[in-house]
Amino acid sequence: MKPSHHRKCSSRAFSTVELMIVVAIIGTLSALAVPSFERASMQSKLSRMKNDLRVLFDAFNLYAIEYGSYPGGGGYYYTDANTAPQPLQDYLDDSRWDEKTPMGGHYFYWNRNVYDDTIGTTRYVPFLFIDNWNYNFFGWPSVPLVPAAWWQDLDDDIDDGNLTTGRLQMYNAVQVIYTLDDSAW
Repeated sequence: MKPSHHRKCSSRAFSTVELMIVVAIIGTLSALAVPSFERASMQSKLSRMKNDLRVLFDAFNLYAIEYGSYPGGGGYYYTDANTAPQPLQDYLDDSRWDEKTPMGGHYFYWNRNVYDDTIGTTRYVPFLFIDNWNYNFFGWPSVPLVPAAWWQDLDDDIDDGNLTTGRLQMYNAVQVIYTLDDSAW
């Protein structure tokens, strides 16, 4: 008679229950981590936007100090020009002007004619319009790039905390105005 060799089968694979537990743990950790990453991303964009506004504010105001007025009587400049507007090239790095905003939109500079009660005449007031939409020549987008709460956080940080007053104002759901002239507000 031949001896019978029975081998014991030892399985080294994971069971379905063990795999489901691991997947559940990974899912829970992901659910906890994603909001933290989103907050960190938002804070990074807000910090960059705050710095961009400071740099643009300084450039336009240095120009105004040297020449006695802001550039472009009643005109506007769009930020996709690849170079800073001609009057500002000595004050502003081209790369600051030709990039999109940290939120994904564009900056527009506009020197708007407004009536000033304090001097009894009209004067040009410089503004930066900050797009909050994905600019599209073929139709208007239906949703802003970032929610109004992000702009509120920025306003809390650099202005008066109210998006309807002060230097930084929400013009509509898709545009924000940043006033460059201190006397305008």
